[in-house]
Amino acid sequence: MLLRKNRSTTAQGQPHSVRTATAVRIVALAIFLLLVAAPNHARAAKGGGGNSGGGNGGGNGGGDPPVTAPVSYGVTPVAIPGSSYTYYGHNNDAAVVGSVYNTPAGGRRGMAYLPSISTTEAFYLDDPALAVVGIPADWHTRSAVGINSQGTIVGNLELDANSNITHPFLLTGADSGAPVLQVLGPFDTAAENEAAVKINDNGDIIIWSENMSSGTRVNSLYLGNQGQTTPFTKIDFASYGIPNAIVFNQTLRLSNQIGSSPAVLTGRVHDGSESRPFRMNFDGSGFEFAPDYTEADGSQRSWQYSTDMNDLGDVAGQALASPVKQGKIKNRFYGAIWPAGSDQIVPAAGVDNVFQTQWSRAYINNDGDSLLVNRYTNNLDTDTFWHDDWSATNGAISIADLIDPDDANRDLFSSAHEMTDHGSTDWPTIIAYSTTDFAPETMLILEPVLNASASAMVSASAIPEPSSIVLFALALVGLLAHNRRRRRA
Repeated sequence: MLLRKNRSTTAQGQPHSVRTATAVRIVALAIFLLLVAAPNHARAAKGGGGNSGGGNGGGNGGGDPPVTAPVSYGVTPVAIPGSSYTYYGHNNDAAVVGSVYNTPAGGRRGMAYLPSISTTEAFYLDDPALAVVGIPADWHTRSAVGINSQGTIVGNLELDANSNITHPFLLTGADSGAPVLQVLGPFDTAAENEAAVKINDNGDIIIWSENMSSGTRVNSLYLGNQGQTTPFTKIDFASYGIPNAIVFNQTLRLSNQIGSSPAVLTGRVHDGSESRPFRMNFDGSGFEFAPDYTEADGSQRSWQYSTDMNDLGDVAGQALASPVKQGKIKNRFYGAIWPAGSDQIVPAAGVDNVFQTQWSRAYINNDGDSLLVNRYTNNLDTDTFWHDDWSATNGAISIADLIDPDDANRDLFSSAHEMTDHGSTDWPTIIAYSTTDFAPETMLILEPVLNASASAMVSASAIPEPSSIVLFALALVGLLAHNRRRRRA
């Protein structure tokens, strides 16, 4: 009788123990549904990082649906005056310099894309439409290799009759419609070749020189400023223990000056036995080689080459990781950063596992973003972007996933060249490349535009998961309702 009394039934004839279990199940189900339906910022943002082809988006195709960024990138094709081009650099206004081939003038010419003149067309510097003043007779522009925030361009002239002889030049006023070219040098009267390499916003210029008079090829660097009236300073690599230095000019990168601190340059030099990456201040001080070192787990790291550098002197590029034991795990190139003042090499943001990553090199800007470039496959449109603020929560995202899906030119994107610093949207402009089955090639400018619903998306993504207090309150309400019905029964 006691057992029967404790199991008194409801009006529906169900025992209280059954009814209680049912109520608990209902409450548990409600909590589960709330967890699933509620905006779960942490779960949506988790992603797989840079090694999953964009992390949150699974790259192009595959994986979870991409997380929506607060911007969409629009694609502007830039017509090239030739069949193909080589990219060399840009400034923060997304003006671009390089070389273009098979031009109307014939052969190779220096190229510039200047948004102040045209946002859809690049020009070769010998184009009569630009009316450049100062190109010497019997010479033509071979390349434009650097442009600063003032629109000043450095590049190289080539003798019409001999493509093996070059001279550096400085071009001002191109973006204002009054371009004037000034021949620089000679810096070494015995040099076979001299070439401009880079210019920064302070007007600092790197000149590379090659001298064969001793029977041995020797390179020198001359450092100076566009407003400098005194001779440029020659960097004597012998003082760094490299008496017959060979400097690979295409590896040279130059930062802007910060305050009273000198600019920083980086490159790769052959020291007689091997080629080694280096970094130094623009005044010649602080020379250092990139580190080769062993991690705590025994794996080795070594810097391969530099692709980019920010104004702090942090160098981005490619490093090599060698595992402790060779086996199924092989040596791997990965996008890496050589931080200023550090003797370590760190993976670029978005590179989670150096032995599995597909991102073989990295680029950086002054805002902490990383551009991760895939060169392990023929599928070039898997380049990935890490935004310093947004990606810290949402993970890396494929550049293809950032492009507006309704943009008529979105399918032109193949791979990225580099990126600017942040603009008004707090996202950079991306200079990109397009290739088709037939010439000509096309350069692309990817501009970020804030989505109309950006604020709403940010607010929605900030909604927290239901707290334990909320869940407890829901459970308590359910139990109180259960007890009320029990008393009525």
